[in-house]
Amino acid sequence: MWLAGMQACLRQTHSCLREILLEGPRAGGGGVNRGLIVLQFQNTVATWSTASSRNSSSEISHDAGNSGRNYKHNNKSHAVIVAQFEELLQEWGSKTPQLLDALQVELKPMIVCRVLKKMPNPKVARKFFKWAGSKKGYQHNMYTYTALIDHYGRAKNFEAIEEVLAEMCEVGCGMSIVTFSSVMHWYREAKNLAGVHRVWEHMQREGCRPNEYTYTTYIDALAKNGCHKEALEVFKEMQDSGCDPNMFTYNVLIHSLVKAGKLDGACEMFKKLLELEQRPNFVTYTILVSAHAKSGDFDNAIHFFKKMMEAGFVPSHALRSLLFTALTTKDRAAEVAELTQMCTDMGARIDKRKSKPEGVHEKPPTPVKLAELLIRWGPATERALEALTPNLPSQYLSNVFANLSSYPEVVWRFFKWLKSQEAHEPSKYVFSKVMDILGKSGHVDMQLEVLADAEASKVANSVMYNTLIHSYCTGKQTDAALEIFENMKERGHKPNAHTYTMLIDLLSRTRNHAQAMKMYGAMVKADCKPSMHTYTVVIQSLARSGKVNAANTLFERLPSLGIAPSAVTYTVLIQAFLREKDIERALELYEAMTSNGIIASRVTLRVLTRGLKAAGMHDKAELLSREQPAFQGLVKGGRSHRHMEVQKDVQAILLQSLS
Repeated sequence: MWLAGMQACLRQTHSCLREILLEGPRAGGGGVNRGLIVLQFQNTVATWSTASSRNSSSEISHDAGNSGRNYKHNNKSHAVIVAQFEELLQEWGSKTPQLLDALQVELKPMIVCRVLKKMPNPKVARKFFKWAGSKKGYQHNMYTYTALIDHYGRAKNFEAIEEVLAEMCEVGCGMSIVTFSSVMHWYREAKNLAGVHRVWEHMQREGCRPNEYTYTTYIDALAKNGCHKEALEVFKEMQDSGCDPNMFTYNVLIHSLVKAGKLDGACEMFKKLLELEQRPNFVTYTILVSAHAKSGDFDNAIHFFKKMMEAGFVPSHALRSLLFTALTTKDRAAEVAELTQMCTDMGARIDKRKSKPEGVHEKPPTPVKLAELLIRWGPATERALEALTPNLPSQYLSNVFANLSSYPEVVWRFFKWLKSQEAHEPSKYVFSKVMDILGKSGHVDMQLEVLADAEASKVANSVMYNTLIHSYCTGKQTDAALEIFENMKERGHKPNAHTYTMLIDLLSRTRNHAQAMKMYGAMVKADCKPSMHTYTVVIQSLARSGKVNAANTLFERLPSLGIAPSAVTYTVLIQAFLREKDIERALELYEAMTSNGIIASRVTLRVLTRGLKAAGMHDKAELLSREQPAFQGLVKGGRSHRHMEVQKDVQAILLQSLS
């Protein structure tokens, strides 16, 4: 009886869901009839116009007042679906597949991801994953595979992770930064530096560009294993690549310098934070106070202790005990009394702020809870927004937006709300996060508006411009990408290697090879050091334009330039030789690739196999098709090409990083 009632309810829910997802908003509803949207940069000749069609998702998203209403039922339905799956997947029995089938849900990767994240049991998660993959019309993507990897990572089951990676290769699902970041994270959690090294090397061989999270994870793993010089080298690489460090990155580095006995370097890093208008957090101050107290530098310990309280952070009991005990043993009881009184006064001020009139301001929700409330926007959401304290930390807001990454329309509405509040001024990190989410969902018009807001707030930077350029490059909108590039330079934002590389690649993909070479020349003239990825796209452009010998000459020069070719670089040139019917040179290059320890990716093997078959070399092609997939060496075996010790002094590397 209960099951029949539940199935009837599920059919009704499913019918409603299909109506919303497949038929869309009804004509005339939601106030979405908009005309031409004109977004204009202040003090700029460039005017951006985007014609929005009736009932498009971007129109709905632009209408901040209505976006919540139009998407409310859709989002709520997803939450209901996930809850229904969660209820049935407490354990896996013989009837579980039939019960799941009875839900009659049209599976989507986003739903599967959310279900997997709710499940505590890896074995049940794997069975659900297999069940979902067997459904007609559904296919797993990198996000669902990564969600499964996270299950095995928490259980430290790296053998199972290897199996998942192998399956990804077998079905042709590429390993992106999402997958690499997850695997690297779990190796770091397991304190397996060799594993972290292998993932990092494999990621670079595949030409996958690290982001701030992967850089920070790698730096943290190195620092925790005592490789302080190497950690600083990676930090320098991070800066050179145009990837902005976040507060966690700086905390990891400061802690690394402290562990290396370089307190002066840690203080220099702290000063750099202030120059960059970064806000040191509780962890930053705790590291510095503790380190100076333990080293006997009590003047600096007291200095950072006071700065910590001035910044609004209450020192922990452990930190107070450490400092006060050390001061007492040195007959500095008067300073202990002064600091104790400061802590008492600060506690009193906090207690006073907490005692507010009845019914006014509840405790601010966690980022995850606030994100859930924003998705279901209603009275509870309004109360939560009222409870938000002024000048929320960038990290808090970034975490909220991170939890909303699958809901660009909700991100847009919350961002517009933040901008409308005098007490909340988004930081450059929040602007960057919002632009990134909107760009991934194809809302370039909104990205333009966010960038204009960032310029007006004087927090725009190269990262934001790169995000917008990337969106235009993805859509092959060459003129728009180049115009943003010029605008970027006019406003004093220096393009980095990533900027030039994206544009060279775009010009190459759109057959503007001469212009691509001019862009490369401009990059060199601007004294911007090309990266391995830059050389790869330049080689590809030369090859595409028929200049295979020139491409090969540049490839052969890479070692002298300090660049180790990646699997992608080799594949580009192998493909060029195959187009020229030069099978011998293609095979020679493949042999050189493997002898240099570069593991062929699935794409490399596929390109070469097809070329050999086209040339009638079927036996050789069959032999190659049996080669191991790209995941080999990622989880097992393989040696890091990065040495555990860098032959440079920590202080010298630090000075380079801070210059």
